[in-house]
Amino acid sequence: MPQQPVPTSRIAKNPDHNRLKTMSKSLVSFSFFNFPFAQKWWALRQMQHSDLEVPGASFAKLLGSGGGSGFSIKPDFGTYVIMCIWDSAEKAKAWESTDLFSTFASKSHSHQTHWMSCLQSYGCWEDGNPFQNYEMAAYTDGPVFALTRASIDKTKLLAFWRNVPVTTKALYDSPGLIFAKGIGQFPLVEQATFSQWKDLESMKNFAYQSDHKQVLKMANKEGWFREDLFARFIPVDINDL
Repeated sequence: MPQQPVPTSRIAKNPDHNRLKTMSKSLVSFSFFNFPFAQKWWALRQMQHSDLEVPGASFAKLLGSGGGSGFSIKPDFGTYVIMCIWDSAEKAKAWESTDLFSTFASKSHSHQTHWMSCLQSYGCWEDGNPFQNYEMAAYTDGPVFALTRASIDKTKLLAFWRNVPVTTKALYDSPGLIFAKGIGQFPLVEQATFSQWKDLESMKNFAYQSDHKQVLKMANKEGWFREDLFARFIPVDINDL
């Protein structure tokens, strides 16, 4: 079972990694922080301020994560993610020098930031698509990241969580999966999946040819989600921008 994401920097140094065909205006970061037991209570308390204001970011969220294999109804109190969409590469490069990042990093026992550019997105997050005002990148080959996020109708919570084991098994059984983690801003009702894939074909095979597709059809037919969003990304090297 995939356990750890491949560092973006390692992907970026591979001569076969994705390249932007055009100058993309979208630059996104997912910073994972892993906290020791002594800092878990501190980390949890930060979730009361999950809508973040980060200098240079048009969109910033603090997200918790799922326990077990990453998709349990029980939280993982040791892993948190800060997601940012940046206005420019110059502002993004200052991210790890900010007080917010430095505080989280100093209290964690490990952290890792993935830099990426959006290939495609559709749907809504809080009544809007945070990627829609940015020029999309183009895919050639190599690794991709995916983000799926949904706000679940409270009357459909039982149906949603009853089917999570099916989609989780389909995900982890998928060839080409490198890493996956369930993340979210609010327990139970706002859920997202962040995943890393060997290539775009592997990701599409999971999305459109596995049991996941059948569950998604059911979700759409029965109206499980108040809103949902899907986005694909390619890794980029922040130092090359």
